[in-house]
Amino acid sequence: MKTATDTATPFIGPMAGPPGLRRPHQPMVFPVRAEHREEFRALIDQGKRIGLKRVALFHADTAVGREHLANVEKLAAAAQMGFGGGIPFKPDLADARLGTIVAELQQRQVDLLINHGSATLYGRLIRAARAADARIAMWGVNSGSTPLAASLGPLAHGMVFSQIVPHPNSGKTALVREYQARMPADAARSYGSLEGFMTAKALLAALRAAGPAPTRETLLAALARFEVDLGGVPLRWRSGDHAGSSFVDLALVGRDGRFVQ
Repeated sequence: MKTATDTATPFIGPMAGPPGLRRPHQPMVFPVRAEHREEFRALIDQGKRIGLKRVALFHADTAVGREHLANVEKLAAAAQMGFGGGIPFKPDLADARLGTIVAELQQRQVDLLINHGSATLYGRLIRAARAADARIAMWGVNSGSTPLAASLGPLAHGMVFSQIVPHPNSGKTALVREYQARMPADAARSYGSLEGFMTAKALLAALRAAGPAPTRETLLAALARFEVDLGGVPLRWRSGDHAGSSFVDLALVGRDGRFVQ
C-alpha cells in the first residue's frame, strides 16, 4: 500500500481484508474482496440466528488486531448480542496459556468465538477447548480456513467459516461456472484460487474500461467511477469510496471435512 501511494500506482486486489486498506481512504488501493468487518458481521448474525448469546474475538496482539476487536464490539452491539471481549495473542503463545484462555472464555460465558490471525494458533486453541469439553462454537474467517479445517480433522465438523467468494464447486454463479470451465481438469478447485480468478477478472475489466491503449492515467480515470458484475459478485469503486465487493458467504464443515453451503 505504501509503495502504491508513494509511486501513484494503482494497487488492485490485495488478498487481505484489514480496515486500513479502506479507512482512511487510500486513493491508490482498490480492494476486490470484502473486508474482514463484513465477515465478522456475517458470522455474528449467524450466531444470533441460531441462539448464541455472547461473542468474543481471538486476535493478534497488534494495532490491526485491536481494530478488528473494535469492529466486532460494534457489530455485536448492532446485532444485540453480548460482547465477551478479546483474547489477544502473540506468535509465541505457549501451550500452558491455552488452558487459561479456555477457562477465561467460560468465565465470561462466551458461546461464540471467532478469530482473526494465525490459523495454526487458532487450531491449537480449538484442540485445547475440545479437550476441556468446552461447549463454545469456534468459527473463523476465510483466511486459512481450508488448511485449518484439514488439520483439525473430525474436530472441524460443524465449524462455520465466512468466505468472500462463492463455493468453488457450487456452479450457482456465472463466476464459478467460468472458473470451473477454465480450470485444468486435474487441478484442485479452492476458495483461494477462485479469489485469484475473481481478482484477475476485476483487473481485466478495469483495463478494458481504461480504453484500447490503457495508461496509468486512463486506468485511474476509469477506476474513479467503476462498476462491474463479475458473475454474481458485484464490484464497485467510486472516487473517495473503494469498498470493492461486499460479497460474503458462510460455509459449514461437513462430516467428511468438506465445506458445504
